[in-house]
Amino acid sequence: MQPERRRNVRGRDKGAVLVLTAVVAALTLTACTGHERQDPPVAAGAEDKPSPAKPSPTPSFTPPSAATLPTHAIPADEMQRLGGARAMAKGYTGKAFLADLSKAWGITLGDAKEEEFPGGRKETVITGDNGKGLSLLLTVTKADELVLPDCTAGNGNTRTTAFLRACAAVDAPGTDPDKVTTWFDQAKKETDTLYAKKKEATVSGILTTGRLVMFVNRLTGSEQLKIFGGGTAENH
Repeated sequence: MQPERRRNVRGRDKGAVLVLTAVVAALTLTACTGHERQDPPVAAGAEDKPSPAKPSPTPSFTPPSAATLPTHAIPADEMQRLGGARAMAKGYTGKAFLADLSKAWGITLGDAKEEEFPGGRKETVITGDNGKGLSLLLTVTKADELVLPDCTAGNGNTRTTAFLRACAAVDAPGTDPDKVTTWFDQAKKETDTLYAKKKEATVSGILTTGRLVMFVNRLTGSEQLKIFGGGTAENH
């Protein structure tokens, strides 16, 4: 699987584009601090050399409250923007969970690489696949804390449901395994049903548990489970 550029959206419909926007925002590992650039001083007599225009300040964004997130499947173009992704828990690397997951599904993870994303952001990314349509993409902090595991399966893969359910079992501190299992089964069913009806990118209701948010994302060519720390006002 490729980094964020590929994992977020493989479909070309307008819903998938908005999901890409939401998830690009979700992958910000730390909060951006805006510093307005100062114009250089203008020397006397330099009226014929206008100073550079001052850029407009970046509008602030407040992540949504968990209580306002959708609880049932919706078309992807109706999905609201989520807050930036952060470490799932202080000191949590997820290495044992990821090792077991990779082994169980025959996925070979590559070496960690620093990748540059839109806006000049640099993130540490690890990718891997099993050569049979199942893949993982991970982002981690500089302290090796797990931020985001994206699990993807090609549409029509007979192992999709089992693979995504296994990914949902991530054992970050504060998560509720029973809540996750119940949510996943219902979210997957609703997402598949709405996708079959609308024939367009679909997003499940969003689960919050501990510091995590997760949702199923059904696209034209793939189905994904997206999990990350942060995302809501309560976790920022």
